[in-house]
Amino acid sequence: MGGEKKMRVIFYTGKGGSGKSVISSATALKLSELGYETLVISSDPAHTISDAFETQIQYTPTKTGGSDKLWAIQVDPIKEANIAKVVEPIVGVPTPSKEVISEDIKLMEILGRLKNIIVDREVTSLRLIANPDAFSIQNLRRTHLLANLYDINVDLGIMNKVIPEKVSDSYFKEWKDAQEKYLAEAEAAFYPLPLKRLRLFQSEVKGLRLLSELGDELFGDEDPAKVYFEGKAIKVTESNYGLEVIVPLPLPFASKYKEVCEVERAGEDLSVVISTDVGEVRNFIPLPTIAHIMKLDRAKLLNDELHIYFIDEKGDERG
Repeated sequence: MGGEKKMRVIFYTGKGGSGKSVISSATALKLSELGYETLVISSDPAHTISDAFETQIQYTPTKTGGSDKLWAIQVDPIKEANIAKVVEPIVGVPTPSKEVISEDIKLMEILGRLKNIIVDREVTSLRLIANPDAFSIQNLRRTHLLANLYDINVDLGIMNKVIPEKVSDSYFKEWKDAQEKYLAEAEAAFYPLPLKRLRLFQSEVKGLRLLSELGDELFGDEDPAKVYFEGKAIKVTESNYGLEVIVPLPLPFASKYKEVCEVERAGEDLSVVISTDVGEVRNFIPLPTIAHIMKLDRAKLLNDELHIYFIDEKGDERG
């Protein structure tokens, strides 16, 4: 392509042990192999990117991967004790010294530029990593919702450590049955976000060979820098009477949805039962914090979307 290449920023998030460091490292390696000048940044106190690359990654950019285009940096947020050090490689603003950092205007300049980068959907993507288990998926559903509310584009989900079909040992039967259930739940919960599956490797993924293998398996011939999806999975609209939450329904089944049979609160989520041609389907939808103090009014199906309405009773009293 002609002209100056635009920077891409990709964040990976997920609960501890889901595979963030390894997948980040594999993505960075593949990008560098495609010719991108790549910097991978980790703030994991366990220094897992050093393990992944089998190279001691320092607190300053360290050339790694046997390439002139791949660099890595380990940031200790406790030791650095300021956000500026973490974001300096991204925003391009020199990090103020510890003496200067006390000047609020310096910090605000950095945070302002960082915000502009994070909400630019052509530049920044958040990618979700989960394992096929209940806790991991529930944790990411909340993250997915918050990202939508803060207008951060989530462009890809990755279900990691999936036991391959070829594993036929009876010891893993219950694990495989459970993971199929959770994978199906994830497809529905994160729709319309594209989801990739990554198998559980036979050994710990360490070193350039296995990182490269993982990157090829995850992305194939695709460019990992591309924006896989741009949009919002959940739309939240405030009005004079309260709140409207709109959730798109999975298209393969949308035409089969008939009516909302039941809607009720379930902790911090909303439990919704919908009648379909093949029976009733229950889904749990995470709610924005503001909805917790409002009264659930009703839910209805409209144009292949689920519309949920909340009433601000305090607002009614003030009116």
